[in-house]
Amino acid sequence: MPAILEVDGVSKHFGALAAVDELSFEVQEGEVFGIAGPNGAGKTALFDVITGESRASGGKIRFRGREIQDLKANSICRLGIARTFQIPAIFPSQTVLGTIILAAHFGKHRPLRGASRYSRDEFDLALEAAELVELTGDLGRPADSLTQFELKRLMIAAALATSPAMFMLDEPVGGLTEKEAEKVVGYVQKVKARGITILIIEHVMRVLMGISERVLIMNQGKRICQGVPAEVVRDPEVIRVYLGKTVAAALTAEAEGAHA
Repeated sequence: MPAILEVDGVSKHFGALAAVDELSFEVQEGEVFGIAGPNGAGKTALFDVITGESRASGGKIRFRGREIQDLKANSICRLGIARTFQIPAIFPSQTVLGTIILAAHFGKHRPLRGASRYSRDEFDLALEAAELVELTGDLGRPADSLTQFELKRLMIAAALATSPAMFMLDEPVGGLTEKEAEKVVGYVQKVKARGITILIIEHVMRVLMGISERVLIMNQGKRICQGVPAEVVRDPEVIRVYLGKTVAAALTAEAEGAHA
């Protein structure tokens, strides 16, 4: 299976602080690749340099063989990389449908025009994305009237409407109830079923380990472990710096029970 994303010795410095420190890994086409680690490990900083929100201080980032570390965020999105953020970003004046259509329009690399000028395919993309996250009954609502759970779903729909080949989610179940988190997992699985590669940062390890095919654990900007979930939860360094023995034992038991 070919690598869709190659991160080669990438660093991101903020003054003397290395938020990402010569990190290297690959993501395979079509897989769900999880990223976790303690607060301050550099996870979101890594997402920022991959998506062009900030520029890497060193190293190479290749998407489908093309170097992208010097491109701007809009160019990277139009190559086929979309993301969500920990704190949902919305246009308060837009409706749910308007927000998703804007994303579809942006993903097509077309100049912004009046709402009546959106194309039929952009409208269809927006409706399809809204249906995936069960927002079709809320299309006319103002975006700033949504609950946290609804905002998370709106951000997923908007990113999906850009027609990405790789979808990056930053803590999509953070702050949600268990039932809401299960819903989000279902949406992620539907996205994967479309053949879209997924990178996901998540602190809820039961969720991350349950949907990821491989997991990268970071600490202080560096990789401390990478592998399939069953290997990662048993790694002594992961247990020491992040999981702790109790959580690691619970995750191991859950994984063993799922495969019994």
